[in-house]
Amino acid sequence: MKPDTSYSGGLDISDCGFDFPYDGSVLQDAITALKKKNPNTKILVSVGGGTASLTSWSSLNEAAIAQFVADFDLDGVDIDFEPSDPQCVFSGGTVSCQTDAQFLDIVTRFRAVLPSPNLLTIAASGVGAYGQGDFVNSEPSWSGCGVTVNVLLSTAGKTLDIVNIMSYDVDIPPYSPKEALRAFQSIFDGKITLGLEIYPEADGDHKLTIAEVDSLAASVLQRKAGGLMLWHLQKSPTGTISASNPDADLVGKEICKKLDLDDCSGSLMGRLGFWSVLVLLVLYLW
Repeated sequence: MKPDTSYSGGLDISDCGFDFPYDGSVLQDAITALKKKNPNTKILVSVGGGTASLTSWSSLNEAAIAQFVADFDLDGVDIDFEPSDPQCVFSGGTVSCQTDAQFLDIVTRFRAVLPSPNLLTIAASGVGAYGQGDFVNSEPSWSGCGVTVNVLLSTAGKTLDIVNIMSYDVDIPPYSPKEALRAFQSIFDGKITLGLEIYPEADGDHKLTIAEVDSLAASVLQRKAGGLMLWHLQKSPTGTISASNPDADLVGKEICKKLDLDDCSGSLMGRLGFWSVLVLLVLYLW
């Protein structure tokens, strides 16, 4: 959903920035059907994304987004704030980014209109917790390093329910999702999920395998993290589906088994139902 939406009710989603080719009534029916089939499923609307400009965020309409959440019986908002050049400066084990004040303002304003039990989560850069503490020299060092540090250390940041690490699209050796998890755990005490993306990723040529899923799941369990995040349910790799070239269904089942969750049999899409088109992000919370 775009941050500066003018949504004003009536299930009119024409100015929400969605890509799907159906109207608000169909969307509402889909959400109702999904919740009926899976009552424990939490559905959040993602706001922002890699293509959302700082100008769009500067015109954030949190009241309209909160109304959208209420009208469609959603469970909250996932903030996807991805500034292309946060201009972070590192000194003496601390980080300061030019986008810190804006990021903090976004979180504060969303929590004000979406108090608990509404869920408020963020999709965090895979290197967003680097540049501080024991992770001053963590690699790779690029534009996203440290962008979430000061938000997560703030009072507002402590009201977040979940941090979802986008530990993909960083195909620059020697990036380590496990090190990224440790870095985020050093500054945030809440639930943290480690992200996986079905091949091909948006950047680079990293290919997720079932062996890597198993290794990351073991790390999540060992470190008592929140779980694993899969991006996204409808994505399939090119070529023959296998353990070395898995699709979302195969990865989802493996996550389910390795985290010892309930009912790991059958098709993941089938268990969510036809309207799983709505669920682009799946959280497996431990």
